Amino acid sequence: MANWAIAIGVNQYEFLHPLKYAKSDALHICQFLENEAKFDRIFYFSDDSPDLDGKTTKPFRNNLLKVFKELFAQPFLHESDNFWFFFAGHGILEDGIDYLMPSDGDPDNVANTGIAVNQVIQNLRGSGAGNVILALDACRNQVRRNGTTRSGEGIGRETEREAKIADVISIAACSPSEYSYEVDELQHGAFTYALVEGLGVQGRCATAAKLNSYLKYRVPELAKTRQTPRMMLDPQEKGHLILMPKYADKFDLEPLKKDAFKAHRNKNLDMARRLWMQVLAVDGTDYEAITEIEGLAVERYLGGSPQVTSNPAVGTRNRNVNKSPESNPLILDLGNGITLDLVLVPAGSFAMGEHQVTLKEFLIGKYAVTNVQWQAVMKTKGSANKDKKFQGDLQPVVGVSWHEARAFCQKLSQQTGRAVRLPTEAEWEYAARGSNQSKGYEYSGSNNLDEVGWYDKNSGSNTHPVGQKKANELGIYDMSGNVWEWCLDEWHDSYADKPEKLKSNGNEAWGDLNINDNDNRSRLLRGGSWGNSAWGCRSADRNWNFARGQNVQFGFRVLLVSSS
Repeated sequence: MANWAIAIGVNQYEFLHPLKYAKSDALHICQFLENEAKFDRIFYFSDDSPDLDGKTTKPFRNNLLKVFKELFAQPFLHESDNFWFFFAGHGILEDGIDYLMPSDGDPDNVANTGIAVNQVIQNLRGSGAGNVILALDACRNQVRRNGTTRSGEGIGRETEREAKIADVISIAACSPSEYSYEVDELQHGAFTYALVEGLGVQGRCATAAKLNSYLKYRVPELAKTRQTPRMMLDPQEKGHLILMPKYADKFDLEPLKKDAFKAHRNKNLDMARRLWMQVLAVDGTDYEAITEIEGLAVERYLGGSPQVTSNPAVGTRNRNVNKSPESNPLILDLGNGITLDLVLVPAGSFAMGEHQVTLKEFLIGKYAVTNVQWQAVMKTKGSANKDKKFQGDLQPVVGVSWHEARAFCQKLSQQTGRAVRLPTEAEWEYAARGSNQSKGYEYSGSNNLDEVGWYDKNSGSNTHPVGQKKANELGIYDMSGNVWEWCLDEWHDSYADKPEKLKSNGNEAWGDLNINDNDNRSRLLRGGSWGNSAWGCRSADRNWNFARGQNVQFGFRVLLVSSS
């Protein structure tokens, strides 16, 4: 799950009365999201915010609109991701439309110098994030520099209407007929101070509903006058959204689960999946969520809809479908409700080092083999020879040698009647690069490793449940980072001595496979792991270890010939 945010704070205006603490409020939000909420990316705009990648971050209108246009040109987040937008400054209602006023906003020409809130909402929805939160501390007094005031209602009602239509949670600092107050003792606006309190360790508000309750009593308490924050939670189920997973408990998850089941009954499969993904964001081992997510994927497949990418399933029981998973060639039934998802990799060719490799189509595991899948096939606990922190059901199995990985494939072949093996190095790299759909990324699915992989900078020195990061062009997960993956080939320092027939046939392994379990020749590993730097997680990086090695960073994924 990815978390992005934009925070804007404007103190100094050209045509409006200056504010004291809007800038510090935006910075306060940024610091909280970065340090406590651990957001992945935060964009900060204020009177004196530092340049970003050589570009100004000053909050004047053309600059903000340019950033919105560039950032939201294409969806880049996913249904389980969150995007927060925070604005502290002046807001003006003009001809029934709510506007946020940038630093050069003119109250006598609002339509041409302000930024319409509905435009902001449309941009945020264009990010692709499933959950969008709009927090506006934009109802501060609207006094012009000459001392005159604007009369009538402030912004809020139109924002709420637009947010409801766009399925966005909107949080306003006060009601439309009120002001949002700045508090000198706090050196912040009352609303923003309470917002950070509520989301943080003091309020521990895990859900939107809990935060709403907290703000309603805390904001007027801090402002010491009438100021009533408004949160748009329509439908009511919006209140069940998990805002701070670190503070959520099982009681917060139960309403989400009920909402997910309700959405499923109403045939709203996308909404059901999004809700189950929120459950998994809090508890990555929740069996019910895992089972339902795969059930939804299979239901859509069997119903003729495009198959959604899903987190790996560990169960297929209690599904409302008429066919078994065996009818789907992309799902292997491991028994006892455990399944293994596959992705079709089309035939093609690619440049591998200094030579061109051609491959026939094949099927490869959508995820690395997990502990629960290992146990289903091998009848022994996954990662049993390693620390318990590596033994979660959906974490990739680790501590398996090359021989043990092959034994899993052989046993699975016997169980399913299909030819299962490890991928060759060429097959692995071709799949990691996205085959004929490749966009030329450095890592599998992105040039930004944080989007697609777990490595030394973000893993916390542990493996993570598979499928939590962004997939690559083919819908394959975790081919950069999390665990090194065994390949079938022997290790060779370079491709210089590679036989010509293997250069043209990437589906054939380079090396002797007719060996016993005592053979300890070096074998190939690809993909990098949770303990590696970004360099080791590149799609081009190669590694090796002895065939009997059982390192805590080693795992594997399976491959099937598509016609098997």
